[in-house]
Amino acid sequence: KQTVLTDLLAVTDDQLIEFSGAYLNKDKFHLDLEVENILLENLLPDSPLIRQSGSADIKILIARSVEENQLDISAALADWNINDQQLGQFNFNANGNTQMNAYVVNFNLAKENKKELNAQGVWQGLENPTLNLDLEFDDLDLEFLSPLGKDAIQNIGGSIKANVNLWGPLSQLKHN
Repeated sequence: KQTVLTDLLAVTDDQLIEFSGAYLNKDKFHLDLEVENILLENLLPDSPLIRQSGSADIKILIARSVEENQLDISAALADWNINDQQLGQFNFNANGNTQMNAYVVNFNLAKENKKELNAQGVWQGLENPTLNLDLEFDDLDLEFLSPLGKDAIQNIGGSIKANVNLWGPLSQLKHN
């Protein structure tokens, strides 16, 4: 039996969530989600360690059938703020094949038109996923991490400038 949802739409002021899709089984489905200008503080659960604010635009299309096997995700966070530190604009994109479960991913974090973090690579598999991701840090300020240290590590500061490759199974990531 197929489940179909046609154009569920929620609009409030300048925020929008739209969802549609159909699901027959794990080999035949189509889901489409669009989110515009949703405030992160209304979307994410409260956490004493990470306080976030900003707004998000997200588009997700995932389909699997005999004719179509695709995943497309694009997300943009504007004025992203974590723990009272302005991080800037975060962009994330992923696309690939849902039959092979292989996806090209890239994301970046930019503040004042300067990319402080840039990443691109490949994610493969769902049950035992592997990753091959090139990360470029260009003076990324680490102060937003301070609350994660709780009482053990406080006042985390400084910035990082480096190129790193993460690769291998997620359970045993390696780097160089």
